[in-house]
Amino acid sequence: MPASNLQMLVVGLDGATFDVINPLIAAGRLPVLSDLMKRGCHGKLRSTRPPYTPVAWTTMMTGCNPGKHGIYYFVELQPGTYDARILNGSDVRVPNVWEVLDQHGLRSGLFNIPWTYPPLNIGGFCISGMDAPRFDKTMAHPPQVFEQIRDAAEVGGLNLNLSGLTTQQAAWPVVQRHIAVFGQLMRKLAATSELDVFMPVFMQADNVGHYFWEHEDDIAPDDLAETLIGKTYQKIDEELGKLLAMVAGPDTTILVVSDHGFCRGYGTLNVNMWLESLGLLKFAKESSTSKLFRLGQKLFKHLRPAWKQAVRNRFWSKRVRRQRLCKRASSHFDWERTKVFASIEFGGLTLNLQGRRPQGIVGPDGGLAEIRGHLEAAAQELIDPATDEPIISEIVTREDLYDGPLVERAPELWLIPRDEAYYLALNWLGSPRRGENAIFTPAHKPVGHHHPDGIFIAAGAGIRHIEQPLAGLDLLQIAPTIAHRFGLRLPREVDGRRLQEIFAGDLALDSDAPETKWQADFVREQQQYTPEEAAMIGKRLQDLGYF
Repeated sequence: MPASNLQMLVVGLDGATFDVINPLIAAGRLPVLSDLMKRGCHGKLRSTRPPYTPVAWTTMMTGCNPGKHGIYYFVELQPGTYDARILNGSDVRVPNVWEVLDQHGLRSGLFNIPWTYPPLNIGGFCISGMDAPRFDKTMAHPPQVFEQIRDAAEVGGLNLNLSGLTTQQAAWPVVQRHIAVFGQLMRKLAATSELDVFMPVFMQADNVGHYFWEHEDDIAPDDLAETLIGKTYQKIDEELGKLLAMVAGPDTTILVVSDHGFCRGYGTLNVNMWLESLGLLKFAKESSTSKLFRLGQKLFKHLRPAWKQAVRNRFWSKRVRRQRLCKRASSHFDWERTKVFASIEFGGLTLNLQGRRPQGIVGPDGGLAEIRGHLEAAAQELIDPATDEPIISEIVTREDLYDGPLVERAPELWLIPRDEAYYLALNWLGSPRRGENAIFTPAHKPVGHHHPDGIFIAAGAGIRHIEQPLAGLDLLQIAPTIAHRFGLRLPREVDGRRLQEIFAGDLALDSDAPETKWQADFVREQQQYTPEEAAMIGKRLQDLGYF
């Protein structure tokens, strides 16, 4: 593909953070990202609440908050039930920027963007990301483009699986090879397609962050460069450089973005255990099967890595996966004595409302305010013993965070962790943990944790050089900015504004292009997973470090 044909390159680095990038640049280890930042502009990119992959990428690609696009987490409680369903791209309720570009005759190449399954029916191509259940032609549009990436099968497909690898030394060859193969396929797709815009997403920094964030915050840059995290960023930088050399001509605008960042987590709050201690939730009596399962979990931790994988393959059946990942809430709680429960990781609390849930006990009048007040008072006593400070800094309502016709799909209340540095776990996807330290478990070694501050870097054609980091950047602004590069204005229903201040020349001027319109009859056809597909996605999410 002639370099001059590609007008825009948008590169996603899932989970990337300047807390790793800046020290590695200081050590001279990321020459490509360093050059882009010097030539253009950059700043922290604020993520969503929660800062999780499906929510964040969907927000970035639509320019709409979850109250409009409808994605709040990997799963969603089904209306009128306590059962959960794993979501995919067909659950996104508004058009994304790629569909708008397609309406105007622009060809996009999308490679591995999360929550784009089923693949988007656009000019160019779309190869779905981690929500595609199978590594085959069903993840690609047009289907024949799958042949371009078939070689990824040699590294297990597009999803990097680090489960069973317990040391950085053992993991590095796997990570290095996966990034190299992904880079080769990325360049192959770009070389064989006539595109106006190309967007690949590297997932490996996020995958490694979940498993191997094994360094202190004050680690020296040269020492950071030798960790698995540091090596992962350097290998991605190398592959990015090869792509830029191949496709980025003088007329190419370049964006590098992440959906969220990473940080060191300082402990885990088991939210439902905390709610039980406050008398707001009651666990159901534990069955003999559940007790046996928990005993098996304890023994499993002491197995060798190879034996662990053998146990997973033998006993993690489709039936068990489906039950644990999709229908655990209904069996874990005594609903007639439960007022509120954690339904989304990172602090989402759902009220057991009368008329909304089968055994709801919270009345519509005053129940929310009463429970919020109870939690706010109790949160002042929920202290991290290492810092002597509260773990929860604030409790907000969904209306404080979201706006739109789908706000009612969100949990009613949200816990905001102090410094965003605590993992707020829910435990209805697995057996409740009980014991002396079940409510709060301090991190006894550095562990990785999603942080709302991701990255934004812009360079190339039409981009101003701005030395100081940009402030106030938000995921909502990315889709309008992509559209602006092509002289388009997204519909007024979109929440984000275009980042006009980063552009130079004609692109810095107010666009006189008419506002685009969403199709009046736009309805995305839902394609729910079969039970077998849901089991595969659930297993993958666990292997990637989520569930």
